[in-house]
Amino acid sequence: MRSTFSPDLTSFAGRLLAAPLVNDWVSTRAVTEQLGLTQSLAAQLMVSELAGDLADGPTKSSGDGSAHGPAARGDEPEPAWVIRSRSKLLMPQSGLDLLSSVSWADADPGPYINVRLGPGTLPDRPEDSRRYLGFHRILTAQERYDAATRWWFFTRLEKWVGLPFVASIAGFVTLAGRIERVTSHPSRDVVAFEVDESDEHVQQVFARRRIPVHPGGPALKIQHRGA
Repeated sequence: MRSTFSPDLTSFAGRLLAAPLVNDWVSTRAVTEQLGLTQSLAAQLMVSELAGDLADGPTKSSGDGSAHGPAARGDEPEPAWVIRSRSKLLMPQSGLDLLSSVSWADADPGPYINVRLGPGTLPDRPEDSRRYLGFHRILTAQERYDAATRWWFFTRLEKWVGLPFVASIAGFVTLAGRIERVTSHPSRDVVAFEVDESDEHVQQVFARRRIPVHPGGPALKIQHRGA
């Protein structure tokens, strides 16, 4: 058998590919149009591979990171959730379909804190104890929590203790819980949150939902949907 691909690119040298190729890829423009995002937010969403996180399901975010990364021997191969073609980004249509299926939170869920994450990056301060900032599907549960809950510019938060805390990327919620405590940084004018992610009410309202991308900076106090 000659070492060639089949016309439909499903086999090589007469044998089925171990990792089947994705049939349909969509561009950043398609993501912006289908999800109603800016090009920048669409790119952030694609690079974060949140679509793959949705495909994994809520049980895949294990604290030790064992649920992420390359598939174990004998498991199904990990699909590619984003690829780069020079300066262009592409994602599988199936990933965009998953993102499009995410439901919106209630129109007026009441007041909540919203911190807006970017795609996963490395800290730029040597003293920062976090491994990552932002969100990426490869992050463990603890890394996601640390990146989402600190450090943020906020003032006058006393009345917000006990209310929901919501972290999101491009409006897609990646972490939600109830604020138990707020602590100040020892040397900088920023704060960290202690958040109870087991709060059933907050999870029901926000977990794996979409929220509006409100105008303003990365750390916001949301009074209602139109704030």
